[in-house]
Amino acid sequence: RPAADTAGRKLLAVFNKSFQLADGHHAAIGASLGCALYPADSDSARGLLLQADQAMYLAKQSGSRLAFANMRSAAEASAAAD
Repeated sequence: RPAADTAGRKLLAVFNKSFQLADGHHAAIGASLGCALYPADSDSARGLLLQADQAMYLAKQSGSRLAFANMRSAAEASAAAD
């Protein structure tokens, strides 16, 4: 997972950079990234996409912009314990 975390943070850093439009205005965009790892999170392409999608929504909700599928499970377990 450390390599996926590093790659995700590098990818998000690219999206954080503002850029200049043809008309001279500056613009910036943002992104949220959900990661699922094979085979830990699923052994099928569909399962990985579903897990990554759910992790992306966790990243959006938490404001962290990067979340892993297993983080979602940990967050759900924590919420269920409360």
